[in-house]
Amino acid sequence: MRLFGAMEYLIVTVGNDGTLHGMRLQRRHKRLTVIRALEVPPDERSAADRLADLCRKLDRRRDMTLVIGAAFPGAVFFRSRMPEMSPRELASALQFEVPQQVLKLPPEWALQFTADPADEEGMLNVGVQVTPREELNRFCDLLAELRLQVDDCISPFLALPELPAGSRVFLPLFEPDFYWADGSFHPAAAGIHCNDEAVELLKKEFDFSDGYREENFRKFLPELLIARFVAAPGFRHRKAGLELLPKQLRPQRLRSQLRLAVILLVLLLGMWLWNAGGNILSFHSEYSLITSRTAGYKSRTTEIQRRMRSCDKELKEMNRVLEQNFGDREMPVTLARIANVIPAAVLVSSFRITDTGIDLTLHTTQENLDIGPALRKVPGFKVATLQSRKVNDTLSMITVKLNRTGEVK
Repeated sequence: MRLFGAMEYLIVTVGNDGTLHGMRLQRRHKRLTVIRALEVPPDERSAADRLADLCRKLDRRRDMTLVIGAAFPGAVFFRSRMPEMSPRELASALQFEVPQQVLKLPPEWALQFTADPADEEGMLNVGVQVTPREELNRFCDLLAELRLQVDDCISPFLALPELPAGSRVFLPLFEPDFYWADGSFHPAAAGIHCNDEAVELLKKEFDFSDGYREENFRKFLPELLIARFVAAPGFRHRKAGLELLPKQLRPQRLRSQLRLAVILLVLLLGMWLWNAGGNILSFHSEYSLITSRTAGYKSRTTEIQRRMRSCDKELKEMNRVLEQNFGDREMPVTLARIANVIPAAVLVSSFRITDTGIDLTLHTTQENLDIGPALRKVPGFKVATLQSRKVNDTLSMITVKLNRTGEVK
């Protein structure tokens, strides 16, 4: 069974004379389209070789739903009305119903049944197929030889649709001597028209890819009936009574789908872990890059701040130098005048010029030196204070403060 795309079916029938019919179908929207239909008549090859050749010509794949309808020798089909019950209870009830309906039963037999919905009276219209176990085992050996796994083995009589009263269905490859009408078999004879109603019903639901031809619907009527039956929405609810083949010959589709689902989950988990790991590595690399850039920016910021502090100190020093008062242009003349009036025996040990005047500290060894009259001769200055004191027996220190008068001669 395909997870994606159109559902495809492979219907194979084995006639009572060994004729093989095969049909490959695809569901498209609400209609079934026959992609290919083949017939393999009996020849010198074995049944296994002819069946394998038919499947190969139909391009069988493992994801297709394979259904086989076989005309088992000695098989019996009939319909019966039973009270509404579960499939398990119905199977048990049919075990007692079959001996009453079939006159000659084989020693061992297998049971298949399908029930229509209950009518107003609560009764089920049940189609029953009884197959000799010996013939079924021979058919299973054939499938095992081909290693062919089959979804279902269904007789076309079990797949008969509900038709108007008086409708006749004749399937010569399965029942060459009788036709089905009104719930029972009737002897077939020349001149009796059959299959008209069934063909008209199938025309509404099937298309042939190579174009419409009336003979295709009549020639492949059993395959079309089986395909319509297995492609119906309610087929799953009928499978409980149709299982005929052993489990080893049927594909474990649910198990395969579960296995595939587990594989997909593992792949999705791996992809998620891969993406998560990639995201973590990407985040780590981006975080490392941002951290390194941040550290670089911090280092550059620290260096810039250090340079700014150094420049700020230089700026302050330059402003301090620029703001200093270097005095007026007459200061060298004033210094020369002071130097001229000071006696040679006097040492100037301190000389400080201020905005208001000049502070002098003088040392001399000359006793009784009167330096005041000499300093009063300096133009533009007057003696504000004059103090003299003995430093020791021979050295005297004189402190003089001259104030500006603003008058220069």
